Amino acid sequence: MENPIHQVLRTHFPTPFHVFPTTLSLWGTNSQKERDQVTDLLIKYENVFAFSMKDLGRCKTMQFSIDLTDETPVYWKRHMLSRHEWELVDERCKELHEVGLIQPSNSDFAATIVMSAKKDLVGLRTEKRMCRDYRPLNLVTPQDRYPMPIPEELFDSIGDLNIFTTVDLRQDFN
Repeated sequence: MENPIHQVLRTHFPTPFHVFPTTLSLWGTNSQKERDQVTDLLIKYENVFAFSMKDLGRCKTMQFSIDLTDETPVYWKRHMLSRHEWELVDERCKELHEVGLIQPSNSDFAATIVMSAKKDLVGLRTEKRMCRDYRPLNLVTPQDRYPMPIPEELFDSIGDLNIFTTVDLRQDFN
């Protein structure tokens, strides 16, 4: 039986459901009232969700740069990909280029492509996601003086909250 939240989302969002969140999980929702409140909240703010790559937009207010400890170009030999994976890479690059998120480059810097297994709607790892391997670049990037928070501190900050969600955003953070 389909989750009632998914039923409502399918009704209110006309695009294919996999474009919205591919996963929507709720913990701590013991009552129908809580589930209805979350559903109403999602419907109320549906305008904050991107239903296609064109809806994402771009931040043009600042220039981004990566500080390096060495100016020597960073690149890595490419990983072996199957013919099917190369087709997925071509399709994904074409999509990203059409919406202006990537552009052709002649840079001496390059990060190799890795095809990572991704869970489908039923939780099986049947899909592939294009990722970039930036480990060589990380080796020449200065260490952050402000480390990530300790997980225990984050858990303590949650306190008595009742509803926790995980939303698999479209294509994650590519």
